[in-house]
Amino acid sequence: MKRMQQPYSHTNRKPCPGRRIVSAILCMILLLTLALPAMAAEEANTFNLLLIGEDASAKAENGRSDAMLLAQITPATGDVKLVSFLRDLYVPVPGHGKTRLNAAYFYGGEELLKETLTECFGVRIDRTMAVDFATMAGLIDQIGGVELEVTAQEKTELNSILATYCRDEGIPVDGRLLENSGLVKLDGLQALSFSRIRSLDSDFGRVGRQQMVLVGLLKRLTTLDGLTLMGLAIGNLQNVKTDLSLGDLIGLLPLLSRDGGLRLRSARVPFDDTCRDVQVNGMWVLDCDLAANTGRLQAFLTEP
Repeated sequence: MKRMQQPYSHTNRKPCPGRRIVSAILCMILLLTLALPAMAAEEANTFNLLLIGEDASAKAENGRSDAMLLAQITPATGDVKLVSFLRDLYVPVPGHGKTRLNAAYFYGGEELLKETLTECFGVRIDRTMAVDFATMAGLIDQIGGVELEVTAQEKTELNSILATYCRDEGIPVDGRLLENSGLVKLDGLQALSFSRIRSLDSDFGRVGRQQMVLVGLLKRLTTLDGLTLMGLAIGNLQNVKTDLSLGDLIGLLPLLSRDGGLRLRSARVPFDDTCRDVQVNGMWVLDCDLAANTGRLQAFLTEP
C-alpha cells in the first residue's frame, strides 16, 4: 500500500518538486570534500558527522530532511562507517510527540535532529552539515562524475526521473539521459536521479543506492591531489550549512590521500526485522523497536 506524505506548510514556500530529489548523496558530497578532512586534531579518536540532505527550496528555511546519514570517521585507521536513517521512522521528537524522523529538522533544524537521534539511538554527533540539490549535482560534475553499477531496470527509472526533473526545471533533456546499463559513469543529475529511485523496491532500496553513490564519490575523491581537494572545499563551503571550519579542512585534507586507502562500511536504521509498516493519522510510517535498533547500531559503530 502506498504511503501518504505527512502534510505540512511553511509561510511563503512554493512547492518545487525537482528539488525534493535531495538525498543522502547530497550529504555525501560534503563528507568527501569537507568531512573527512575535519579530524586531524582528533586523530586517535572517532569523529561523527551528521550529513543532512534538505528538501527545502530556500536555503534560509528548514525543509524536512530528505536524507540523514551519520558518518563515523577514524582518521588514524582510515575507517569510515556510514549509517543512513530512514526518513519515515516513527520516533519521539522532543517537544513534538511521536512523528516521522524527518520532521525533526523542519521543527528545530540541526539541533533538534541531533537531539532526536541521540535520545532515540544513543549516537554522539560532533558536527553537522546540510546541503541542497544544486550543490550536490555541481560537485559531482566538478569531480568528473561517479562510477557504479546500474541495472537495466534502474536505467529506465533513472531516465524517467531525470526527464521529469529537467521538464520541471526548464532544462533541456537532450544528451542528458543515461544510454547504457552495467558499469557506467554518472554525472551530477544522473547520480541524483539514481539515488531517488524508489518504485523498483522501497525506501530501503533507495537508501542502498544513495550509499552506492557515496562510496563512488569517496573512491573518486581519493584519487585527487590535496590542492584540488582544497579548491573543491573552498568553492563549495559557502553553499552548505555546517559548523565545520575552514581550519578543520586545511589541517585534514591529507586523510583522503592515505597510502592504505579507506575502509568503508555501511548500515541503515531500521535494521532488518526490527520494524513494521503502520498507518498513523492517515500517514504510513515505520514503527521500529528502538531498543533493538540502538543495540545493533552501537554494535556496528564499535566493531573493529
